[in-house]
Amino acid sequence: MNPPKKYENTINVYSVKEKNLVGNRLEKTEDYDLLTVIMIYLGKEEGSTGVLKLLEVLFSPEKDAEEKKRVLREDFSIAMTKRIESEVSEMCNLSKGVEELGISKGITIGRTEGITIGRTEGVTIGIARDIRNLMDNEGWTVERAMSALRVSKEEKDSVLEELNKQMNN
Repeated sequence: MNPPKKYENTINVYSVKEKNLVGNRLEKTEDYDLLTVIMIYLGKEEGSTGVLKLLEVLFSPEKDAEEKKRVLREDFSIAMTKRIESEVSEMCNLSKGVEELGISKGITIGRTEGITIGRTEGVTIGIARDIRNLMDNEGWTVERAMSALRVSKEEKDSVLEELNKQMNN
């Protein structure tokens, strides 16, 4: 749907070809050429014609069902029967549903990651504050305070970074 500019409005066909490497056996084309791949790279509607423009209109996330039906009717002379109108509307509703599902999933993932990061940063800030208190009030070294608070090896760098921030403020 969003190819690089150099591929926009392009259709490529890939098919299986026989190449005999050893011996003389050749197969009839219809016995092996059962797979053809067609890659359609859509672009901007303005720069396309024919089937590419038709597909770009149908798959456009910016156009609503009524606009798509109008373009199909006016530009492609497609009669808007009840069945075709229904299918265009259903397709638009489906793409809208997929979009909304993707947005919802993205929000959920973002919130989960945000909560995890927030908790991690909150714990780091708290540990650094506790280390600073032990150093200021008890005269402990950073190493002794970290050991007493059981700071893991994985946490040490981020705790030291936060401790430096706190001490410089």
